[in-house]
Amino acid sequence: MRESGSGTRAALEDFLAAQHIAPRMAMEIASNETLKQAVVAGLGISLLSLHTIGLELRGGLLHMLDIRGTPLMRSWFVVHLQARQLAPAAEAFRYFILEHGETWLAAHDAALLPTPESKPG
Repeated sequence: MRESGSGTRAALEDFLAAQHIAPRMAMEIASNETLKQAVVAGLGISLLSLHTIGLELRGGLLHMLDIRGTPLMRSWFVVHLQARQLAPAAEAFRYFILEHGETWLAAHDAALLPTPESKPG
């Protein structure tokens, strides 16, 4: 499970509480990469953002479980220091995220979702 204070952990705790489930936490890990490696090594299961596991899904190292009530949706925000002008590259990135980010991420994530015929079992 992610560390205390993590947004992913808070989302998981809220989801489990709504289902009246008390998880048995075996370990607390502060990094998505380390958490993925722990799952790949067979140390348990975890909740991770879809966009962080694309390589592992495509390579067959991880599989998504079909769990009622998921996926959990979260909001992301673009922030910067208001008193400071953004560098041209940062401004271009900000523009892209605000104008095209939702569409791009939806298309990117859709390619990672399993089709009925690709689901294990």
